[in-house]
Amino acid sequence: SISSPYRVNKALKITKDITQEVGFLDSLLRSIVLVIFFALILIQLFALAFSNILYKPIQNLSTTLGKLKEHDLESLNSESLPLEFHPLVLSINNLLDRIKSYFGGQKQLFIGIAHELKTPLAVIKTKCEVTLIKEREKEVYINALKENIQSINEMNAIIKTLLDLGRQESAQFEKSSLVDIHKILQNIADNFQILSKKENKQFICKLETGELLVTIKPTLLTQIVQNFLQNAFKFTPKGKSVLMTSQIVHQEILRIVVMDEGCGIDSELEDIYAPFKRSGNKSGAGLGLFLAKNAANDLGGSISLQNRLDTNGTIATFELRIANLIK
Repeated sequence: SISSPYRVNKALKITKDITQEVGFLDSLLRSIVLVIFFALILIQLFALAFSNILYKPIQNLSTTLGKLKEHDLESLNSESLPLEFHPLVLSINNLLDRIKSYFGGQKQLFIGIAHELKTPLAVIKTKCEVTLIKEREKEVYINALKENIQSINEMNAIIKTLLDLGRQESAQFEKSSLVDIHKILQNIADNFQILSKKENKQFICKLETGELLVTIKPTLLTQIVQNFLQNAFKFTPKGKSVLMTSQIVHQEILRIVVMDEGCGIDSELEDIYAPFKRSGNKSGAGLGLFLAKNAANDLGGSISLQNRLDTNGTIATFELRIANLIK
């Protein structure tokens, strides 16, 4: 009913029977409630079925990964898995390949260590046994002891390099910090200036970076530059020069170059970065470039070596993209 005032003391009232409409709306409400109820049940059943479909591949994948051993890192097969899991399996296989490569490098390293330490020990033992076969003159004993000392020094050099390898492993867990690249390079250059005077060699340093604040692991950068300079001074004859330069290329790449006037790279070496690879007849464990390459990879950079074209010698280059690292 709808009432409205109409003249004085009178009202207009309109009345209609809506019983049928109310019944229809009640029926519609009950229908909607039933539809929502059954829809929720169907959604729950679908969710259970879908989660079961997803759970089985995850369970199989987890079981397969749990059975992997460090000596048997086989790649996962994605054919039996849904298409949605293929990118995940591809990422896991890439990780397994990197782990296998790391274990292979470690195995090669340990074999090389055993070989490098075994040789001087065998030499020391043989010389002692030969010397003690019969009584000899004093000079023979002195020479034998000197040769043994030389072999021990070679072993100490190998052990020192292995300690450097251990320090590099620790440096890889070092937190990146904001440092001035120019100061780091200048400090290294000052130390090698002293060495150049002692060895009667000329050391030229041209740092064009200026103040350069970069978030980086400074220990790894120092290892790379020191290795370049140590090799340069080792192979450069007296009276010759070593040059170190640094510059920013295209405002985003840090380039550090060390050039020497030594014997150059041995073209017969298949992989100069492999552990225990030596160029020339100089002493050393042959781990320097191996450590430098690992340090460069950890920093996200790269190193390269090539022979000079203008004269005898080697050009060692380290490059690092610093566009996102500059303060």
